[in-house]
Amino acid sequence: MMTLDLMRRVNPEQYDSWRLEFDACLEPVRRRVPPHGDEPADHRELSPGGLALINQALTVTDYLTRPPRQMLVDDLLACRSTAFMYGEAGAGKSFAALDLALHVAAGLPWHGRGVRQGPVTYFAGEGADGLGQRIESWMAHHGLTRTDLRDFRLLPVAVDLLEEKEETMRDFGSYFKPALAVVDTFARSLTSGDENSVADVTSAIAKAELLRADSDCTVLFVHHMNKSGDYRGSTGIHATVDSMFEVKKRAKAAAGVTLSCRKQKDQRPFEPLNFDLVELGASCVLRMTTGTQLSIAAEQILELLASYAIATLFGRRSVQTRRSIQLATGFGKTTAVEALHDLREKELVQVIGIGSRKAEFLAITGDGLVAVRDRSFGV
Repeated sequence: MMTLDLMRRVNPEQYDSWRLEFDACLEPVRRRVPPHGDEPADHRELSPGGLALINQALTVTDYLTRPPRQMLVDDLLACRSTAFMYGEAGAGKSFAALDLALHVAAGLPWHGRGVRQGPVTYFAGEGADGLGQRIESWMAHHGLTRTDLRDFRLLPVAVDLLEEKEETMRDFGSYFKPALAVVDTFARSLTSGDENSVADVTSAIAKAELLRADSDCTVLFVHHMNKSGDYRGSTGIHATVDSMFEVKKRAKAAAGVTLSCRKQKDQRPFEPLNFDLVELGASCVLRMTTGTQLSIAAEQILELLASYAIATLFGRRSVQTRRSIQLATGFGKTTAVEALHDLREKELVQVIGIGSRKAEFLAITGDGLVAVRDRSFGV
């Protein structure tokens, strides 16, 4: 080094002691002493891989003060997680997966649960031709246009995860930075492998997880059910993923499905969710149902909001706040809050904005108007 050469010329007699002091100062930089302060037993230089691993080690304080895990869909899917949604043929698993994906892309609450809006990529290895009609029906149901789904990307081809290069998956993820990637179906993404092989299954899942190289992407696989009523393939699926959801036809509903939680890592499993497949246009949409009657208060609020929606044609404001609803109905705060919560859970009422004082602006939905028209309050 130039500095050491200069030191040698200025004072050759002191050079050796200076050199020892100089090396001592550089030693921590060369070895990157671990954060906990314990030096390695030997004094060899640490490799880049070793340094990277050492720097990921956290103290108890660091670990316990980390930011809480972010949720993509409240009580359902965490960010940077991997999940499987499986069911028998015709049970509605692709309807449920697409419905979830479209809600995330549009930033709409998913059947009463908060959503973190973000880009979505949908790998449609099966049934891509029929997805267009489903998307059109979904947009019509929610009153949205194609522009509202500008963050939704559909890949209408099967991607073999075992054959695809790691670099390709990383590049795809870096370009789109998806918040959610749906692989429909797992079998079509494993055409060169065996879904009963632990090695093939774990390799395919790991390859899909490379999509989160530059984002907090959640990966959701749509999968088939076996004859015994469980997911098809290796037990390595259950061991590897964070969440598993089962989609089944409801026994007492001609067009009803139930979404059940079979695994939920680091959070409580949710109670089974019941949906109706409601015909709309050339396809169907999912509508959540609890199977219980509305309370009298909820019925009156729904009818009130319906009357406001009709009065909009004559220049009257249709959007209301909880406070204005209380004043119009005479209900107390608790009664109004509980009734509105029930109506929102059943997607009969929706929040369409937030006021300056964080007051929610509420309006009746299309389903709500239909329920009033048909007096079908037992939705």
